[in-house]
Amino acid sequence: MVSSPQNASATLPHGHQRVPIRLSAILLVVFAIAASAIYYPGLKAPFVLDSIRLQILADIDHQVELKDFIGLGPNRLVSMLSFYFNYAIGGMDPYYFRVFNILALSTTSVAVVAMLWLLIAMADPQSSPTERKFVAIGIGFLFLAHPVNTSVTLYVWQRQALLASLFYCSAFVAYLATRTGVFRYTKTGYLICFSLFVCAILSKENAVTLPLVILIAEAGFFKQDKKSLTALLALILGLAGASLLLKALLEWLFLGLSTSTHIFGTMEQFRSLSQLSPAEILLTFCRVVFSHYLFMIVAPLPSNIKVLDAVVISRSLVDPPSTLFAVLGVAMLVIGSLMFLKKRPLTAFGILFFLINVSPEPLLEPQFLFMGHRANLAMVGLCLAAADGLLVLMHWAKKFMDPVKLRTRMAVLLVLPIAWLGMVTHLRAEIWSNSLFFWRDTVRGLPPVGPNVERPNYFIALGSLGREMKKLGRLNEAIDLFDRALKIWPGSDRAWLNLADTLAITGRIPEAIECYERALKLQPNDAAVHFNLAVTLLEAGRRTDAIKRLRRAVEIRPRFAKALYRLGKVLSESGEPAEGAQLIRRAVEVDPTIARNEAGKL
Repeated sequence: MVSSPQNASATLPHGHQRVPIRLSAILLVVFAIAASAIYYPGLKAPFVLDSIRLQILADIDHQVELKDFIGLGPNRLVSMLSFYFNYAIGGMDPYYFRVFNILALSTTSVAVVAMLWLLIAMADPQSSPTERKFVAIGIGFLFLAHPVNTSVTLYVWQRQALLASLFYCSAFVAYLATRTGVFRYTKTGYLICFSLFVCAILSKENAVTLPLVILIAEAGFFKQDKKSLTALLALILGLAGASLLLKALLEWLFLGLSTSTHIFGTMEQFRSLSQLSPAEILLTFCRVVFSHYLFMIVAPLPSNIKVLDAVVISRSLVDPPSTLFAVLGVAMLVIGSLMFLKKRPLTAFGILFFLINVSPEPLLEPQFLFMGHRANLAMVGLCLAAADGLLVLMHWAKKFMDPVKLRTRMAVLLVLPIAWLGMVTHLRAEIWSNSLFFWRDTVRGLPPVGPNVERPNYFIALGSLGREMKKLGRLNEAIDLFDRALKIWPGSDRAWLNLADTLAITGRIPEAIECYERALKLQPNDAAVHFNLAVTLLEAGRRTDAIKRLRRAVEIRPRFAKALYRLGKVLSESGEPAEGAQLIRRAVEVDPTIARNEAGKL
């Protein structure tokens, strides 16, 4: 382990050693109340994007068990356990999932306050405990209220990113507290840090950057001797190695050794889906850092806050021309931060924290080069830089103003941006409350389709808006949106299914049958598609073909109650009453309400 604080000159200044545990508990309650008020309009919104996986899980043909949730993401065990916990206490009601997320966001904000408390004491030893408390709590409120967090609070599936941020920040706080001597039990402190880091990794893989962040913190805030540095490097390697071994073990237990669904196989699949070269990914990422992530955090206007976007791809340093400036900008931020790591450690460390934590997903999973939830953890770094700027302003103002009056005026200065952020977040939550408004707003913000425009997010937005139009009975608009989505990505079986279902409702049976068959070519073992095609074939009078499809649906999903019941009825009407009656009995065993639910559909 790293040498003791005394040997590493890491003890905090006198008067800074006590971490206010009671204050942390009070802050947690206050943050939770504030977050509940801010996010209230969106708490009851339906699941969106891949959060729908949870609703689909609730609709399967047997009692949902823990293994079903773990099967959604076995290498994100902590997140899947939290989803199961939600299901156990409140079913699949999105409201309770989001209440849990509010508690997680509030706890993360408290961890940000604690992180600032410890780092300010080292970066600015002239600051008083009162000033440190004022700055840390003020920035904590800014983090809590920022609309960037809608993508991890209301977007239920991205609880994974929120839990990763929570455990990541908590692990870093545990490290700092132990390293500085605030927590006196060194071995226990480092064990807590490592345990929290493991929880972060098992929430989402982007938390793997913590060892690098610790290494940079050591370079910026602590004095190192040779022995200390060697021990630290050993710790970093141990953390990284242990996390990779743990991930590999989970993949072996749940996915098998030869499957392409392990983390490295998944990363390769994502890179293939993006159809981008490594150079294009890197160049586009540099531009997105400024055009999306920084812009969204620093200028949080309602129109700037996005869950997803279709990014214009950078094909070279001059295509588009802004790419060159973005690459130079990222390079200058990195070099400048490393140069000033000792002179302005809080700002320099914060900028590096931001760049490190905004990088993993777009570089390693480039099928989506921008997703709003990725800014959640990265924003912590900019909060550190903002705290440093606030401290500089306070030290300058102290020359001209009484400390009490100064804190009052600074409080007013902080209340204004906090109120603005809270208002923008509340407005975004209202948009989330209506799925049609949400997807219409998302599509409206996309750039025009072109050869250099990223396609997956465009496809998702159009398809999702199409589903909302279908729910409202605006079928022609839905068909148009599904058509537009399929022109972007014709290889999606879900899009063909959605289009087929909508065409069938409008009575365009031959076109619907053709679309179902296109979906089955892409995913031949989808029982739901076989069932829907069978229903449409019955409407077309093709009973023999429909029976084949129903038998295939039951073969794929033996407890598919709707298919069992429909096949039983069709066979009973086709001269096979014995088999038909047996299938109907099986359907009722699976779902006792099936006869009543399906009676009007036959």
